[in-house]
Amino acid sequence: IGGRRGGGKPLPSAPDQLNFTAIRYHLSFVAYATAAICMRTPLLKAQGGAVLGWVMRQLLSPRVFRYCDFYWPADGSPFACRENVMWTGHLLHVATLYEALTGDDKYRQPGGLRLVDGRGREWSSDAEALGLHLAACMRVNAAGGVPCEPGLVFFQCQNHAMCGLRLLEALGGSRVPHGFFGPERRRFLQFATGGMRAVVGTGGLKVVVVTTPQHTEPFCAPFARERAHLEERLASAARAGCETIAGEHRPPGPSPSRVLGSVPFAHLGSDGWDLTYLGWWADSGRLAGELYTLAVQPKVSRGAWGYGEHPSLDSRPPLACCVGLNIPKSAYSAQILPMLRQLGDGSNADRVEAWLRRHFRREAPAQSHQGGGGEGGGGE
Repeated sequence: IGGRRGGGKPLPSAPDQLNFTAIRYHLSFVAYATAAICMRTPLLKAQGGAVLGWVMRQLLSPRVFRYCDFYWPADGSPFACRENVMWTGHLLHVATLYEALTGDDKYRQPGGLRLVDGRGREWSSDAEALGLHLAACMRVNAAGGVPCEPGLVFFQCQNHAMCGLRLLEALGGSRVPHGFFGPERRRFLQFATGGMRAVVGTGGLKVVVVTTPQHTEPFCAPFARERAHLEERLASAARAGCETIAGEHRPPGPSPSRVLGSVPFAHLGSDGWDLTYLGWWADSGRLAGELYTLAVQPKVSRGAWGYGEHPSLDSRPPLACCVGLNIPKSAYSAQILPMLRQLGDGSNADRVEAWLRRHFRREAPAQSHQGGGGEGGGGE
């Protein structure tokens, strides 16, 4: 995983966007933090829209998605890849957050998502089409998720695709009724809450499950079938005038996808990422708390993650697992702290926050910011 995912040692000759410091992550989490702030500070709507619009332009730039040619060199449009949710999932999540915040549906309009690749070719899609594409990718996958790298299904990356699908159901004027992607949500969670429970006591959910790589020729016909099914489901809801869809639909048909294996351990930073976002898209608002209480909180409460230590000790592999990744606590605390706050574990949240403030907080002089928001605000 360290080699393929890139945290410690990137693949030989791999482009620089195949690691945990890839800028798509920095961009996307800036967008999520901005949206969260603006939800509670309505006067910042214009500034927030400007930030999310800028993030979208960066996500659609070749610098961010150019690694696609490394994993999928024979492919055409990056929007059509049946894997790579580590880019498409964030793209959908940020695009739908932009509309939810600003009321501007430009990314949902035909051709609203547009990019030019490194060879000068122009490709386009839109938020609804990308949502249907991701749902069809889920339906042909044995785990019910969309791989990041070929065949590798990470729970944390499904969060952003699922949040985007949930927002598509909620946006005003969307063709997608409430509950439309419910079957896909339930199918993935049914697998994840059983097949992704860690069997080594390092946390809650396994870091990754290995499935059959699906951006290959044998998956073309199954994918086309599932995409057509989703289009018909959408048309049927429109004919019936449904604003809400409840109940099950036709299960996915045959697919070459198989679960080939998994990494048995969890990682508290990964659990934080998983559970921080799960509550925003799961049909049950209790699920994240139940998983935390059952599988994650015991590890947190034992204090095995070393808060109280000096950050210089971060050079050790966290929890003696993910050895190739060696992610510093100062980085993965950004996922753990919001999980603890959201799920009501105040004592542990105070401990993490105190450690971060002690070692990393810096007071900057107050600055006066001039000018309004708007899509054109800020530089590229």
